[in-house]
Amino acid sequence: MDAGLINKYVNFKNPAKILDIGFGSGKDSVYFAQNGFDVDAIDFDDEKISVFKKRIGHLKNINIIYENLLDFEFPQNHYDVILANHVLDFIRYADFQRIIRKIHNALKLDGIFFLAIFNISDPFFNKLSEKNLRRPENNSFLINDHDVRHFYTKSDIEFMKKFFEIEFFEEESVDDNHGPTGKHHHNFFRIVAKKVV
Repeated sequence: MDAGLINKYVNFKNPAKILDIGFGSGKDSVYFAQNGFDVDAIDFDDEKISVFKKRIGHLKNINIIYENLLDFEFPQNHYDVILANHVLDFIRYADFQRIIRKIHNALKLDGIFFLAIFNISDPFFNKLSEKNLRRPENNSFLINDHDVRHFYTKSDIEFMKKFFEIEFFEEESVDDNHGPTGKHHHNFFRIVAKKVV
């Protein structure tokens, strides 16, 4: 997540409870734990979890949850901050709507939700569109039986306004260099939402 946004919307004087959904490299979880927060970090990728366990070392305030996000029972009114950094791109839009409701219920009042998701301007959307892939929903692609990619539109985000006050919304465009594709480009939405009801 963007450190500037985190520092703007999170009160570091009063460390609290964080949920990091699909923690990936674990950078955000470690950052919050080092600043005194209690962190639940959820993922079900064996390789990522193995690397993450080595990375957290002596930190005792990180709880690793090995579970598929779609099966996770979110505790009610439990978290002050929830992060989902490029993880909700890998579920269908119908599941996104269900997860957003669960995230809302899991946040305490005035809790903050940080979200980064790829949008339809991302070059990978066009590449997938050119392939003969099954499309279970608009802007979704079924790569194989278990691998879904969804690319979001601004109207997809309107759904969130039923549950959250949108504090920050921006479309970002970045160059990246990782994985088998090497150098490439991404377009995504970065959102900060607040639970107000």
